[in-house]
Amino acid sequence: MTLSRYRRRHLIISIPKLYRNRNALEMHGFLTGDGTTPLEFIEQARGKLNEYRVVTFVDGRVVSSAKVGQVFEVKLEDGTEYAGRKLIIATGSMDFLLPINGVLLVYITLLTSGFAELWGTDIVHCVCCGGYEHRDKPCATIGLRSDMELDSAMKALSVASSVHLFPHLEDPDLVPLEMKKKTLLVRGTRYHDHAVQIHY
Repeated sequence: MTLSRYRRRHLIISIPKLYRNRNALEMHGFLTGDGTTPLEFIEQARGKLNEYRVVTFVDGRVVSSAKVGQVFEVKLEDGTEYAGRKLIIATGSMDFLLPINGVLLVYITLLTSGFAELWGTDIVHCVCCGGYEHRDKPCATIGLRSDMELDSAMKALSVASSVHLFPHLEDPDLVPLEMKKKTLLVRGTRYHDHAVQIHY
């Protein structure tokens, strides 16, 4: 947007359908955009940028880039090449999902799909981003090793009816004893002293 307002011609290359929040049904916590679907947000953003008439959008995957003389050259997977005076690499981030497959019974909820299939809908990484949509229901948190992780899990109590805490996946013994004691003092929580089974 800032480049457009300075009337600087620029090219935005992005991989189609490869956005971190592509599985989410709606965006939340974004003022004026709460409840907007990710694809709708992208369309709105592109529409606003196109009004400045200085941006070009290209769907594709960059496979190489190099500085040649005073310009940068990038090549796409289909062989198309572009050149420009500046190159901004905005890779975003990628979630590495737990290899939980098949049917997983977490005391309260029966999940008939794997972790990846439920990511962004029934499994969320942030209480603020997706917890409210599951309000007044029991929830489970996976992975506890530090006070920061425990505090994050406790935030779920603000929206959930109860919170079931499962230890770190690698080894339940990695959870400090003092942390286990803390969970016993919080009403609405239950600590399960065994790891969720992972199928590789």
